[in-house]
Amino acid sequence: MKVQNNSINSLILFALILFSTQFLTNCKDPEPIAPGVLAFDRDSVKFDSIFTTLPSPTQRLMIFNTTNHPVIINKISFQNGSASEFILIFDGDTNQVISNYELAAGDSVWALITLKPQNNFADDFKIISDDLVLSSGNFEAKIPLEAKVKDAYFLRDAEATKDTTFARDKPIVIDGYFYVRQRVKLTIDPGAEIYFTSRRREIENDNDHLKNSTLVSCILVDGTLNAENFNQEKVLFSSYRFGENYNETAGQWFGIIFLNESKGNIIENALIKNATIGIRVDSIGLEVGNPKLSLTNVEIRNMEYHGLLGLGFDTGQNPTNNNKYSIVAKNVLITNCNQGYAAAFLYGGSYKLINCTFANFKNNFNGKNPSVGVTNYYKKSENEYIPFPLRFESYNNIFWGNDEEELEVSILENTTPEIAISYNLIKDKKELFKGNQNILNEDPKFMDIGKPDYTLCKESPARDKGLDTLGIKFIPDLAGNVRSNIDNSMDIGCYEFKP
Repeated sequence: MKVQNNSINSLILFALILFSTQFLTNCKDPEPIAPGVLAFDRDSVKFDSIFTTLPSPTQRLMIFNTTNHPVIINKISFQNGSASEFILIFDGDTNQVISNYELAAGDSVWALITLKPQNNFADDFKIISDDLVLSSGNFEAKIPLEAKVKDAYFLRDAEATKDTTFARDKPIVIDGYFYVRQRVKLTIDPGAEIYFTSRRREIENDNDHLKNSTLVSCILVDGTLNAENFNQEKVLFSSYRFGENYNETAGQWFGIIFLNESKGNIIENALIKNATIGIRVDSIGLEVGNPKLSLTNVEIRNMEYHGLLGLGFDTGQNPTNNNKYSIVAKNVLITNCNQGYAAAFLYGGSYKLINCTFANFKNNFNGKNPSVGVTNYYKKSENEYIPFPLRFESYNNIFWGNDEEELEVSILENTTPEIAISYNLIKDKKELFKGNQNILNEDPKFMDIGKPDYTLCKESPARDKGLDTLGIKFIPDLAGNVRSNIDNSMDIGCYEFKP
């Protein structure tokens, strides 16, 4: 078919007009970059207690552009300029003054803030403050910065080769292990504060060659630990992070471990928190009349696994035929142990519990272990069990939580352990501990477990139901209150009711 030239020219002209129209339509002026009002995810940045001996944690400040156009941030800097003791990392830039930063419409950016290394200083602590200043045109914002810095002693993978004292003059930070050798005594003064880092060690699984890690910061005792602190200022064993997300969080250090040869250990008036296992005691090497570990007026809370773990494995002696105890606990409170027992006494051993409260409230994710578990055997294989001697005495204790059974005693057939469980309040739906003045399945009516507060309400069935011939009435309860003996009776648990 013959096509006329004027038709072709008309088509070309139409295409050019269409293209020009599209091009002109798409070539709008870009959105103006202008000053604007910025928003922030917080109104201040605070660091909760930093130790001079450790690197500072990093805090984050998020900055938002809430306008519908890009905003130019003219300047970001510290009020104190180059004299500031803080460090800024802004969108990966380590310059301490940021100029003319463009933030897209509806976008946000992180400002990371940390603290310069702090040298030792004369006072126990100092407060460091500054402002982070941001300006955009006529808009200016000042975000207050504050850090509390504590001076501290720092111990990394250290040993006590001679008698040593942890004093209260400055906190002690342990990174890795602190090992107390045999025949060496570690004395911890009243009011001392011992903190542990979250240092980890990688472990390779031989089966699948996958790497895992375990917390390593701990105290290992082959000698003696003496925190004899009756009715004085509390000793603290805790994780070294203080922020809102860390202060009451389990699993930040490993724990306190008393090894086979350790003897005569005493912990009084102490708080142990935020570890994997609060205290572990190996039961071998007991002495007549001298418990391997004596706990009095001690609180253990926020453990990833067990609060108190006693391990027997001792076939060389029978604790039921003498006055040898691995653990004697009086006025002890153990709570919030996520994946384990509040207290576990496994593979035999010799234990005495008086006026303690074991109250473990866990969600379904964290398993179904009762608050306290006791066994006198080790399961070597599916059909082979190894028995061990066991003595377990429990007087005036509360065993409570959100499981149906909060005290579990598992005994191997044809064995004869010595067990005395009397004057306790026990959650025991199977009624295995009926009799012996035990109170079963009556809510102890703690004041407020959500707070948490495990003191007793006026209506508590634990009031005036304890046995008072154990010498405990002469020891103040966990809160420092004198035990009531006006009517020759006392309360069950670690707290005596006070109106």
